[in-house]
Amino acid sequence: MSRHVKLVMMTGLLVLTGGFLQISPGGKRSDTTDRLRSADHALPLTESADNADRAIRQVTDLFGPEEAYARRGFGGFRSSRSLWNRRSSFGRRSPFSRRSSTTATRQTPARSTGQSATAARSTSTRQPSATAARSTRAGGAVSGASTGRATARSSTMGRRVQSETARSSLATHQSRQAGFARSSNSAANTSSYRDNALYNRGSQNRTSYDNYYAGRDRYYGGMGWGAPGYAFMSYPSFGMWDALFMWSMLDMMSSRRHYAVAHHHANDPGYKEWRGEAERLAEDNAELRAKLDELDKQVATLEGTPRDPNYLPPGVTPAIALAAEVVATADPNQPRITVNTGVENGNYHRFGQILQSHLPDFDVMLETTAGSEENLNNLVQNQVDAILVQSDILNSYLRKNPGAEDQLVGLQSTLYTEYVQLIVNEDGGIASISDLEPNTHIVYVGPRGSGTHRAWEGFVLQDPRYGEFNTRFASYDEALRQVAGNAGSVMLFVAGLNSELLKEADSQYGSQLSMVAVDEHYFSTAVDQFGNTIYEVATIPHETYPELQEGWLFGYLDSSVETLTVDAVLILSKRWVDTYGSKPMTLFEDALWRSMDDIKPIVGEE
Repeated sequence: MSRHVKLVMMTGLLVLTGGFLQISPGGKRSDTTDRLRSADHALPLTESADNADRAIRQVTDLFGPEEAYARRGFGGFRSSRSLWNRRSSFGRRSPFSRRSSTTATRQTPARSTGQSATAARSTSTRQPSATAARSTRAGGAVSGASTGRATARSSTMGRRVQSETARSSLATHQSRQAGFARSSNSAANTSSYRDNALYNRGSQNRTSYDNYYAGRDRYYGGMGWGAPGYAFMSYPSFGMWDALFMWSMLDMMSSRRHYAVAHHHANDPGYKEWRGEAERLAEDNAELRAKLDELDKQVATLEGTPRDPNYLPPGVTPAIALAAEVVATADPNQPRITVNTGVENGNYHRFGQILQSHLPDFDVMLETTAGSEENLNNLVQNQVDAILVQSDILNSYLRKNPGAEDQLVGLQSTLYTEYVQLIVNEDGGIASISDLEPNTHIVYVGPRGSGTHRAWEGFVLQDPRYGEFNTRFASYDEALRQVAGNAGSVMLFVAGLNSELLKEADSQYGSQLSMVAVDEHYFSTAVDQFGNTIYEVATIPHETYPELQEGWLFGYLDSSVETLTVDAVLILSKRWVDTYGSKPMTLFEDALWRSMDDIKPIVGEE
């Protein structure tokens, strides 16, 4: 229902009731209106302050002073214990031989213990922080997030020299790249080559850009080879390959070991890209055309030879054959961390970008993915250092893959809250998820493998009835169109508040769609394998999405929607912690705290 129609109807109601909500002659609000104010707003200022102090004291008593201040957001007192606030497999034996995770049951009443959910999730009273156990830091002061830790054991002059050297190295790289007619960043896309042993060997021990180009110049200079002009009319790299390595092959036809590169890597996407560019340039270059024909002739003699995807000519190292972005960096002393986020326009990737901005002294590689399941698979296979996942998907993943627990060893931190949001057709007569019927309604659960898709599978684990529904995979945009046109269709969407997707839906489909309650309260009794609560009961605040949320009295009064929430969780691999030690870990924790502060207003938590 549009807001204009609501306004007209409400005005008519006021006229018909003779001004039931009266305003006194002096312009003061009536008692009726005052009763609509919240209790918090009605408290005198001094009473509100007293309540705030009392709440702080209660939290302090619960967690201890240091952790209490951390949870209030005072960065100088934040601790590792309160950052890595989820129990995980870090340092624990597998629990699967003893018990599986608790599944919610409809007969189980809502929790009635006085313990807060936050306290239940904290590891502070159950086991020592993994970070604290491994760190060489001493005393409470070093737990602070922004009290000078970034410069510990490093002089200002030393950092300045290091920074200037890195800037000079980067300038060298940029100057060399500018000599090519086209630019490409495909060499830095680790997701294309993460399973390639040659790529991984080259990227493990990276040198500076200055050293890289000096070594490359010595190699080709020692051979007496100079790059022809056409080599600079295209890209500086092709996939993981350096352009000069590919072009040099055409001038070494007398060496079987060099033209064999074209045979062994014929199916490599970078080689195919180079060959396509070479064919384009050869259209008006007879010399290049002749060289390509000779290459094909020589490669044909290798027909039947097994292809070796790790082949390089004898004497050629990855530092020569591979692109600068693969084997070099402006500052090889930078800690390198690869983070799997999510879809490019989602909150996970947005958080990754915020985290990256707070780690200027790190080499941060952000990789977009289809979502939580892909991230978990990559962490299990040691292909990334940190991932973002939904807490419920982590639970269901471990239940389906109990053998993966040892590979998921790491630190887990709750970043922010994600809401289960159910969108229905306004004419469908659906007031909550309980109104859905398996034989009547179609549930769109996002793209296959997405966080929402796996969240629905989590619902099935809690209540097999949800497994009877007809679900469909589609992009969220397509799902919204389908639900707007079909009263029997609904869409599930799990994300933080203020998502761009639902903001656009609110504007475009507000008169056709509604957001309704996900009132499965008994889900909140479920815990995962480590005792973390999987779901919490919560409400989507009034007018978060004004057109999608229908309040009473034509939508002008409370339009909050009851639902369930899960956590957005960052998992940092133990392997990365062990590799870099306590100092980079301290800097990473600082950045993570700041990033959590920055993301909260974006996802509606402030």
